[in-house]
Amino acid sequence: MKSKKLMSIVVAAAVCVSFLGTAKFAGNNVAKANTQTTQTVQASNSSNVIRLGGTDRYDTSVKISQYGWRQADTVFIAGAEHDADFADAIAGTPLAHSYDAPILLTRAAALPDNISEEITRLSPKNVYILGGTGVVSSNIENGLKAKGYTVTRIAGKDRYETAIEIAKQLWAKYPSSNTGAILTTGQQFQYALSIAASADAPILFSDGNTINSKVANLIASNKNIRSIEVVGGDKVVHLGDYYKNNPSLFLIDNYNSVSELEKGTKLENVHGIAVASDTIFPDALSGSALAAKLGYVLVLSNGTDFSYTIEPLENVLSSAIFLGGTGVISDGLPGKISAIFNKDIPSNPDGLKDSDEVPFTDENLKKDVEKALGKTNVTLADAKKVLNLTLNDNNDLIDLKYFPNLMVLTMNGGSISNVDYMTNLHNLEYLHLNNCKYDLDSLKSLKNTTVIADGQIISRTN
Repeated sequence: MKSKKLMSIVVAAAVCVSFLGTAKFAGNNVAKANTQTTQTVQASNSSNVIRLGGTDRYDTSVKISQYGWRQADTVFIAGAEHDADFADAIAGTPLAHSYDAPILLTRAAALPDNISEEITRLSPKNVYILGGTGVVSSNIENGLKAKGYTVTRIAGKDRYETAIEIAKQLWAKYPSSNTGAILTTGQQFQYALSIAASADAPILFSDGNTINSKVANLIASNKNIRSIEVVGGDKVVHLGDYYKNNPSLFLIDNYNSVSELEKGTKLENVHGIAVASDTIFPDALSGSALAAKLGYVLVLSNGTDFSYTIEPLENVLSSAIFLGGTGVISDGLPGKISAIFNKDIPSNPDGLKDSDEVPFTDENLKKDVEKALGKTNVTLADAKKVLNLTLNDNNDLIDLKYFPNLMVLTMNGGSISNVDYMTNLHNLEYLHLNNCKYDLDSLKSLKNTTVIADGQIISRTN
């Protein structure tokens, strides 16, 4: 079994290396999680460096969900009140990705109001609960059922059994994945977090330095397993006789740096990085599902710098998402990565400063933007925060040049024949056209954009 091409690069994000001396595993510390600065979904001065941070871990998971999912048929719910709860969300990331589903975080006793509202916005048919009733209460489960959702709880007696039950679900959904598994420590979450977003096989946990007896029984009983990737290697998982008796079964990852990994890893399919704290983990739980969806590498930071060298990534990446408020990831770090990624990015349009008011030429578009932002006198900094925009009866799209971070554009009525003003919207993923006149050949020139006209996909480019 080999996980995706990103696997080895992502593993290095969490490996505590002696010669780098920068990655410091501080245990599962969550005491600072509630000190996050209040943040809305916003971008830095760069057109492709974005921060997703909320007032707390639950609000941040909402921001992450809103960024990545316009609607979702399936939603995953995981507990995040205590550090021991995090394992369920991490193990659930590959399964959530298989359903193209966000992972929303909750307190044990009751859903936070904003989480409940986000579930309503997503309008799912199915809700999966990760973990037992001590992590996500039966009151939450019953409340979701009462709202008409089909609710499935995946749980064992502890984190190790819950991971096993999640593995069984993934194996059942994709029988071809039944040949492999990923094994890492269930005590230091940096290792598991760093591979969760790119894992294409179930994640199982060792109990401290040894293989948990329940995991060992699963491996012994599942004759289809041909390979087990041990993330972190013998530094965190001591295989002992298991390796001696079955050396061909285990693939040991003992890499010590990204530089070592680069030699055997291709990066052309990497789209960006998602950056999360290496000690305060809740934001990375929901962030892993988003990173998996976007094809991003999840990397870890001590808040002011990266926990390891990212030099091998500099020439292939062009986008970054920072997970959490400034109390977790400082303002300085997005600036550092922006400087790396944007060496060739042109300056602001028309020579404007971020504090300058946008000189709209289309009054209809101006009104739509003011309505979306809930304010007048829109500055360029305001425009850079807009990720989702709906325009009504617009024909002149020249002003779109002021919205470099736009990901979803919806046009109701009007016409679109010239897409020249959209070619610099490098983050535009979806263009929705409702009762709108358009030129199909022109739309096909948009790169990495799915065009949907009156509910039907008419163009999709990569």
